[in-house]
Amino acid sequence: MTCTNSSTCDVCKTGFHGLQCQQRCSTNCKGGYCYKETGECTCFEVSGSKCDTCLEGYYGPDCSKLCSPGCKDGCDGKIGTCTCKPKHTGRLCDTCIDGWFGQNCEQACRQNCKSCTDGHTCVECIDGYHDNDCSQNCSGGCLDMLCRQNDAVCTRGCKPGYSSAYCCQPGMFGLSCESNCPSNCGTCTSLAECQSCKDGFHGSLCNQTCPAMCNSCTSPWICTACNNGYTGVTCQISCPKNCLKCSNDGKCETCKGGFSRPDTGCQCLDTLCTSPECISCANSTYYKEGSTCCPCNSKCKHNTCISSDHCIDGCKDGFFGVNCEFNCTQIDIMCSACSGNSLVSSFCKSCNYGYFAYTNRTCMTCSGLCVEGQCNSSNGLCEKGCKDGFWKPRCDHNCSEMCTACNQVSGDCLTCSLTSIFGAKCDMPCSKTCINTSCHNNGICTSGCISDFYGPSCEKSCPTDCARSGNGTRCSHATGLCLFGCNEGFIGEDCMTG
Repeated sequence: MTCTNSSTCDVCKTGFHGLQCQQRCSTNCKGGYCYKETGECTCFEVSGSKCDTCLEGYYGPDCSKLCSPGCKDGCDGKIGTCTCKPKHTGRLCDTCIDGWFGQNCEQACRQNCKSCTDGHTCVECIDGYHDNDCSQNCSGGCLDMLCRQNDAVCTRGCKPGYSSAYCCQPGMFGLSCESNCPSNCGTCTSLAECQSCKDGFHGSLCNQTCPAMCNSCTSPWICTACNNGYTGVTCQISCPKNCLKCSNDGKCETCKGGFSRPDTGCQCLDTLCTSPECISCANSTYYKEGSTCCPCNSKCKHNTCISSDHCIDGCKDGFFGVNCEFNCTQIDIMCSACSGNSLVSSFCKSCNYGYFAYTNRTCMTCSGLCVEGQCNSSNGLCEKGCKDGFWKPRCDHNCSEMCTACNQVSGDCLTCSLTSIFGAKCDMPCSKTCINTSCHNNGICTSGCISDFYGPSCEKSCPTDCARSGNGTRCSHATGLCLFGCNEGFIGEDCMTG
């Protein structure tokens, strides 16, 4: 390269042109040479005075790239863009539209292929199909029937009632949900592994039975859901009678049909309302509570009430308080019936067997002098009488000195300590004409009369003129009539007529 001054070159090196040889010749100039002044040259497979335009059908910096066969009327010489022939697409028209393949995009992809590279391999499937050749259906449980082509996993989730990555119906598995799970499996991934079990079973193959009242469980010791009416870790606890569901501590959460108010143990009955508005209840042992009828407090006497805290007839024996909430035993352990609204103001009215209400707050033992140790539980009176030797209502008085037993009310002797005495105080001697001087407490001889006397107390002598026979008595002890006739000269039953 030579120059005349610092700004003008006379001759340029090969491959350059311009006043200062600062511009490169086109790479398509033969030998790399071009005219210094204009940059024109002899072209190599290109056109244009400067060899800077590609021949038709070529493009690129060196025009070495062929236009795509899909170009309709050639392509841009620099970047290769063009107008596409039918069934071609892309910036360079070098790609087939969906459903076609081949050099000139004249071959249709196989059925269910959205796009493909040949007649066997699909690049993308139409909605609802998967696999390399798009021959397999996506699971019917896939939302919008959409799944991944390579592994059939549902891309938008499952329809209601379907589960797993492939959105199978319960009991089925496989890429297209075509296989049955093992018996008792709810969902599974294979014949060797259950993901969930049917109600009542557990284990990796769901072949183990849950405890009796379990709806579902993870082991024989842990239930995750109980059958209606049961609760507890192993569903071993029965819910209250009318409960459909209850908590682990036995409190009702949901009632059976027709029952209401879980907070009351589901004891309230809608069916007892006498009208749709539930103005009153058909059973007097229930009270109106909102739109239902609830049972009266079980401690209400006769089970009747007008509200949860108002018994009509007071409390049953054994309870007291405004709501019958206290036990009588809180007053005294032996108290069986009591009254009062509070512990302070309450009093015992009667006591258990063998005791009686001695004061308002104390039960005393019945007197040991009562027959069988039994007395009236309210007042302590000996109801079955006194033991021998005692009298008065509570048998706390001794009978008279010579009495072995006396009347509980009057104190009159019933039996005397000696057979030879009688009377209300056992202070009267029996008749000496009684055999052995022995008589009952009314003075009647116990064993009859000695000879020649008669009457209840043997107080009368036989008639004087009754005949005698041997050493025996001459007249009947009961009637006084002569037994062996009369002495000579007398007649009549009593031999009184001479």
